[in-house]
Amino acid sequence: MNDNKKRHYPADRDKLHALCERLEAEIAERQERLAEVRKLAIAADNAAIINTVKSHNITPEELVRVVEMIRSGNLTPVFGIEETEPAEPEKPRKESKKVGSHEPEEIENE
Repeated sequence: MNDNKKRHYPADRDKLHALCERLEAEIAERQERLAEVRKLAIAADNAAIINTVKSHNITPEELVRVVEMIRSGNLTPVFGIEETEPAEPEKPRKESKKVGSHEPEEIENE
């Protein structure tokens, strides 16, 4: 549908009223269809939520806590894990030479 083209409408008053009624009927049909599709989309969203909750073995109470934490912006603590201080990064170890080697030993930091 190209909205840039100029549309030609009938000049007759009765034909204009008939066109209005026909367009209103089309709009009503589309609104009904939109309502049906919207209900289907909501049902699909709900099914996805239920499947996600079931796949993670989350109880309804835990789901409520998760939603509350998301809405409050506080996403910690995680269930079953108490909040702890972040671990301090390990200090790099001094490299030492192997006996009889001329190259320093490589140390992997995890």
